[in-house]
Amino acid sequence: MGPDPVSASGSVYPIALMPRTLWRYTFVELWRVVLICTAVLVSVIAFAASAKPLAEGSLSPLGAIRFMLLAVPPMLAYALPFAAGFGASLVYHRMAQDNEMIAAHSGGVSHRKLLVPAVVSGVLLAGGVEVLNEWIIPRFLNAMERMITQDVAQIMINQIDRGQAAELNNVMIYADRIDRVDPPEGSSARQMFRLLRVAAIQLDDERRVVSDATVQRAWIVLAPDPADGSSTRCLIHLEDGVGSRSDGGLQRIGGLSLKPIPIPDAFKDDPKFLTFGELRALRGNPDEMGFVDSVRARLAERLALADLRDTLENELTAGGRLSLRGEGGRRFELAADFARRHSSGVWFLGRENGPVQLRRYEPGEDGSLRVSIDTAREAWLRVEQGGGASVWNTEETEPALRFTLQLVDVHTVNEGGVETERPQRDYESLRLVDDPLARYDAMSSGELLKEVERRGAGCPRDVAVAAGALRDTIEDLDREITSKQQERLGLAASTFVMIVLGAISGMIHRDSLPLVVYLWSFFPALMMILLVSSGQQETHGHSPVTGIPLLWSGIAAGVLISLVSFFKLSKH
Repeated sequence: MGPDPVSASGSVYPIALMPRTLWRYTFVELWRVVLICTAVLVSVIAFAASAKPLAEGSLSPLGAIRFMLLAVPPMLAYALPFAAGFGASLVYHRMAQDNEMIAAHSGGVSHRKLLVPAVVSGVLLAGGVEVLNEWIIPRFLNAMERMITQDVAQIMINQIDRGQAAELNNVMIYADRIDRVDPPEGSSARQMFRLLRVAAIQLDDERRVVSDATVQRAWIVLAPDPADGSSTRCLIHLEDGVGSRSDGGLQRIGGLSLKPIPIPDAFKDDPKFLTFGELRALRGNPDEMGFVDSVRARLAERLALADLRDTLENELTAGGRLSLRGEGGRRFELAADFARRHSSGVWFLGRENGPVQLRRYEPGEDGSLRVSIDTAREAWLRVEQGGGASVWNTEETEPALRFTLQLVDVHTVNEGGVETERPQRDYESLRLVDDPLARYDAMSSGELLKEVERRGAGCPRDVAVAAGALRDTIEDLDREITSKQQERLGLAASTFVMIVLGAISGMIHRDSLPLVVYLWSFFPALMMILLVSSGQQETHGHSPVTGIPLLWSGIAAGVLISLVSFFKLSKH
């Protein structure tokens, strides 16, 4: 056994104390260099991130400084692997060049013990990166995006103002002019716009034109969603024009409110802004994402339309009458014997012997009901494409199928006995008393898909298409959640691998220049980050089966390089 190591003063150090002293010295020096490198890298990256929005005018100079400060935590996830590798390379390379490693090894301190400070630091840094990724960075990313990103509704308004066609949730709108107006007193609307000379097109899930309209005026109201006060929905009202019907004909539009359109929240509806707990909960409840819920609502509407025939037949069979509700408390009772589907969304209502009869109940100012009777040769019930709540009633939340009842060759007798004749009379925005949409809209995505599976091959094509779109959307969200979780773990693991690899590189290349030594850890770090990012995109875009191995392949290669390098170091 060799002699105990002797200090410069001649005192003898017990060998057991030497690793602790060396570890403490190495640990302090390593963290000092790593923190300095991290500060430099984060400052450069944060400035680069703020340069583009600053140049585009999205940020003021003071806003750019605040944006840079908010960018610090998110940039740490990418800067720490490089800073850790660089810091470990410098510290261990300097110790090797000063022969401190040889002296320690001669005193009985193995290479494994020399790497303890790097391993401990790697564990601490990896844990810190994981905490940042899962709980802190999502909140800072949210704040950064809100500083420079306009909400979707405002982008749509800007497109119309520039003379471009804007699209939101399968509704395309073009207008010659758009003006902002003050919402009516007492309204909960956040913003309100008047459009002149408007063309509107409704598309289906396969991007085919369902209906179109050309009107003189339209109104766009942005109002809080009653179901979630933090979200916004867009209400569109068309006035004074003509529109196409689902049967190919034209109809006069006096006033028509389209179905409320939920505005996607770019921050709430993006998994990258969600913490660990929120991501885990989201997998079991995908309807929390606005883009999933809008597809779910579309499937619910398709199922309700598919059930419309049974609903109409049950109503007519029960008492020979179809009960409908209108706005303002109006009630309608149509006496008919049968309902025959004429085309998609259009039904012919008739009686076997004689004309159809419509009894209307309208509330008076004194609370009484005024009764009028319409007798018509024909009655047509048309589903209003995208029909929804009145644009002036921003608080209405009840989902419902809405119809236009068209009477042909009408003879009307009002409560006072006055009789009138009309060739045609339309009643718009009517709802069934027993609305099938209310039941389906209360179902979750999973329940709706089970209902479609239960129906099997008997499902109409549009229902099958909507169900397929919902499945694809949920699967895409599930892959995105998996990709984000794996990416965050991968970035944390790469930090640990890089600091260990940097330390080994610094020791094994003791005779090289510091910059050359760092390159031995820089390129593996770059490879790891690129593969983590590529694996995340592959997992989200295609399949976890190929994406996850790709994501972890760079880290596995870094571990392999570290083991081979350490074996070579130990051998010499």
